[in-house]
Amino acid sequence: MPFSGRFSPEHRQRLHQLRRRLGLSYQELANFFNMSWSTFRKWENGETPTCHPRHVSLVNGLLNGEYDERLHASHEPIESLLDSWRRMPALMHQCMERIASTYDLCQNDPEVCANLVERLNQASSLAIGKLLDGEK
Repeated sequence: MPFSGRFSPEHRQRLHQLRRRLGLSYQELANFFNMSWSTFRKWENGETPTCHPRHVSLVNGLLNGEYDERLHASHEPIESLLDSWRRMPALMHQCMERIASTYDLCQNDPEVCANLVERLNQASSLAIGKLLDGEK
């Protein structure tokens, strides 16, 4: 599917199908191409009828599957993380949600956030050390 810089309905549909098939969010695509997530969203949704000339070859490659393998590979760590999450017991989910909520609450105080992360790292290192030493 050749791309000249102007998005046709077919181009937009292809972008949408490609993103969905690879299981990628706008943010994941944007991170891969070092762009704003809203750029991809606007291309896909038709809010932006054309792209900047510097993006023509990128979009052409994307539409023609040139990046499929690398995009899929860049997404695998997220899938692995989701698999790990699914295998965790409910109590672990609750602990992680509590930590995430605490981190969100202290976002306005970077020192408190850094302290929280440091203490979590210390606690997990201590727990791993005890497991490796055979302690309970």
